[in-house]
Amino acid sequence: MKKLSLFLAFVFLFSSLVTYPYASQKKVKASDTEEIEKIKSVFNIKDNIESFNISENKDGNNYRKRYNWIFKDKNSITVVLDGKGNIINYFSYNAKDSKKTINVDKDLIVKKANEYLEKINPQLLKDFKLESTKYFLNSGRVNLFFSRYYKDIKFLYSDINMEINLSDLSLFSFNISGYYEYPKMPEPNPKYSLEDAAKEMNKLYPLRLYYSPYTENKAKPVYGISQFDCLDADTLKPEKNIRNIRNMPYEEGSKNEKAMDTSEKNSLSPEEEKGLKERKEIREIKDAIAVVKDLVPKNLKLTSSSLSKMDKEYVIDLDYSNKSDYRSFILDGKNLNILSYYKEGQNMKKANIDKKTALNLGKNFYNKYSSKISPIDFNIYDYSSGPKDTRINFYQVKDNIPILNSGLDLSIANGSKEVIDYNISLFNGNFDKIPEDIKPLDEALKAYYEKLGFGLIYTLENNKPKLVYGFTKDLSYMNPKTLEVKNAKINYENLESSKYKNEIAKLADFNIGIKNADVTRTATEKDLVFLLMVCDFSGENIPVPYENFSVSNSGFYRSFEGLKDDRPLKLSVAAKNILKARGMIYFEDIKNLDAFNKDLFKSFKDGDLAYLANAYALGLFEKDEISTDDLKLDYLLHIIYNLMNNFKR
Repeated sequence: MKKLSLFLAFVFLFSSLVTYPYASQKKVKASDTEEIEKIKSVFNIKDNIESFNISENKDGNNYRKRYNWIFKDKNSITVVLDGKGNIINYFSYNAKDSKKTINVDKDLIVKKANEYLEKINPQLLKDFKLESTKYFLNSGRVNLFFSRYYKDIKFLYSDINMEINLSDLSLFSFNISGYYEYPKMPEPNPKYSLEDAAKEMNKLYPLRLYYSPYTENKAKPVYGISQFDCLDADTLKPEKNIRNIRNMPYEEGSKNEKAMDTSEKNSLSPEEEKGLKERKEIREIKDAIAVVKDLVPKNLKLTSSSLSKMDKEYVIDLDYSNKSDYRSFILDGKNLNILSYYKEGQNMKKANIDKKTALNLGKNFYNKYSSKISPIDFNIYDYSSGPKDTRINFYQVKDNIPILNSGLDLSIANGSKEVIDYNISLFNGNFDKIPEDIKPLDEALKAYYEKLGFGLIYTLENNKPKLVYGFTKDLSYMNPKTLEVKNAKINYENLESSKYKNEIAKLADFNIGIKNADVTRTATEKDLVFLLMVCDFSGENIPVPYENFSVSNSGFYRSFEGLKDDRPLKLSVAAKNILKARGMIYFEDIKNLDAFNKDLFKSFKDGDLAYLANAYALGLFEKDEISTDDLKLDYLLHIIYNLMNNFKR
């Protein structure tokens, strides 16, 4: 059903195109015939065709022609060409269930991808470089992402995305962007050197020692840069093509009535007594309305209000709106500090604002509406000003060290000089001790710029390629002792001692694993859930890094009831939760299992036998690997590897 929905969605994407059935055309232009023959040759399209149609669309200067084949087995292929006949998109739909995946081999997959690129356009292999390969267990496909380079300089707005089916290495999809639209690139002759650019970058966006929260209540020291803008290669002025903005997470709360006292105090539990006492200290919604009164125009009406508990604290939520304007507020329930404010409806115009004015606007807003919160350090901040608005992040600090993702984050409209977006998020946990032997800042700065690939990049300005300086890799943080870049590449401790080292290395090729972990340590239930999320998550990035991940916060992905972060992992728990994650549930009853050898699992509980038997039958582990002991991490990774290779969806 999911595959059919995907196919229909793809069809509807082109619903605005003019379609004419191939069979009904008395004459077909020679160019059509040539394009059809070319496409069939490139993608090895056979003649068992049930229907065929051609569609075309023009949007401004963009012309697209779409060829669609539907075959007798109900499979289909769609290919899109641009106005010059270049293949820019390919999509295949397979009506049948996919077969089990083949033995995962990155080199073989990359070789096959290059063969497809060679057939589509041989020049692509010269102009694009493979950046990443990502494996998605749920779809049984691997995604390959290529970036365009000109004279070894990356072009940020030109790339290729391919997906290959692991069942038979057939091409599932292909999409290229920004290549044929921008055939000519400016020559890389920057006015300023790399050294000059690095100095200016560090002046504008300095490398700092931060505290980085890695659990809800623990933070550790790291070196890093929290955000940056690329610098014009000829002026070294910031460009606004890249901006890293953080927003305070918030979950909508339900309306709460005022908690009433009761004369029957003896009937309440200690927890209820505590809750009532806490609620009595909370202000009323009408008090919050009075606080924000001067920030709300008279023509706006209060459309919703609520008092709820968020992250152990009471908050009051207010929304005001009319047909063209909107304001939202979140205030802490005890002191009525504004924690979050958003203004919509303003018509921002291009304008300049000097840095001192912008900083003072942010400070004054805080002092008026949020000053009862633990003080924010206004001397440590990130500042980024664009044509219409300016973004400032003032940090919460601990011993003069800023805390990542904690503090005051706000936006100011340059023209009206008003705060239009305002968020406070504070960290209230414990801090790891800073090691005495951390590397000095100047050494860290050099390593950081090298490891994150600071250099020339091609970007776009007014729809034309432009040369800038920036980081070619995603911003990451470094261990202050070793200067190892966090979240850069999956590496393990004691990998050479594991008999599964080759399998674990293959998983790492697809960004599946736990970075910087010791493979000889005991695996935990958190490890299992995290690895299943990594295998299955179909977005570009893992939504939560391992250090911030918890079984309890995996609800957005899938529910794993009863599992705990620090509890050692057993084979029975791994088998049961892997099968449940794959939709195979209700296996407590083993009466209908074929060829079930109870002797293999005689040491396990009856309720686990069916899951273990099915997991064994699917090849997740071997006979001599069955044990009731706690699993080691390398054994869990071995099971995940077998899941990738043997699981039949």
